[in-house]
Amino acid sequence: MDATPLPDDPPLPTDVPTLHGMVRHLTARNRFLEGRVVELEATVARLEATVAELQGKLDALLKHRFGRRSERRTPTPRPPGTPPRRDEHGRSPLPAHLERRVDLHDLPDADRPCPHCGTVRPCIGERVTEQCTHPVKTVCGFGSDEHASVQATTVVAAVA
Repeated sequence: MDATPLPDDPPLPTDVPTLHGMVRHLTARNRFLEGRVVELEATVARLEATVAELQGKLDALLKHRFGRRSERRTPTPRPPGTPPRRDEHGRSPLPAHLERRVDLHDLPDADRPCPHCGTVRPCIGERVTEQCTHPVKTVCGFGSDEHASVQATTVVAAVA
């Protein structure tokens, strides 16, 4: 640092007590300014952490809003051993307290043999479609057995 006085600086006093006072004043001012620097550095660090947190939130919101569908949501992990949850489609089931009447439509005997191998197709399941009557007192179910051949890949059901 250059100690040459600037042309605007007033000349320094020559008596020692005045110089001691000036040194004390400058030392106190230097301590104050060093404390202020520490405070401001802490404030800057706190604000940088806040900016980083807000930037992360903004990135997540932009990804959710404008990202690809597969990137929009991170799925919540499910506990091991639990089957994946299936999204249910269609109507919710009708109330259990309603009276139910099922009309079963079975496959005619002429349609039971497999056209490929000629064996009788065994029943592999049942499909029931429910319909409400008005006023809602009973539920009419229309069911049909499903038959399939072991060799063929087709499933046959009676037409309701």
